Amino acid sequence: MKNITKIIAAMGAAVMMMTSFAAVSTSADDTSDSGFFGQITHWITEQNKEQTKPNKKRLVQMSDLAIERQVLKDYNMTIDQYYVVLSRVSYTFTWPLDMYQLEEQIRQGMENVARYNIAPTWNEDMIRFMKDYWDEVREASLEWIEAIRNN
Repeated sequence: MKNITKIIAAMGAAVMMMTSFAAVSTSADDTSDSGFFGQITHWITEQNKEQTKPNKKRLVQMSDLAIERQVLKDYNMTIDQYYVVLSRVSYTFTWPLDMYQLEEQIRQGMENVARYNIAPTWNEDMIRFMKDYWDEVREASLEWIEAIRNN
């Protein structure tokens, strides 16, 4: 009789432990992986991905060929369009413009070009590139201006 009581108590404890574990795993189930251990595995995988991300080179550290490859692959731009962006961003050194004011001027120019059926010089990819790399483009533009002055 004493052994039966111990077995029943152990089974009750096991059932309580399983229900509490199930409650914890379902309350924390916000990923596609099922279960508590699946979530831990998912979290560890995400942490490893963040740590192993390659450090992206800055624009001013890249060669013209590397820049051309990157802007062509990521933004569907040519190297000439890259230099158009640098040229336009260089205006911010002469006139006190920020990124949003410059974008507004570019968009107004795009509307005028469309109205008069002139070949466009800017497109949405170029604007997106300018906004994504604003600080680096400003720095690259300043170096570009200095290189032109020194030649």
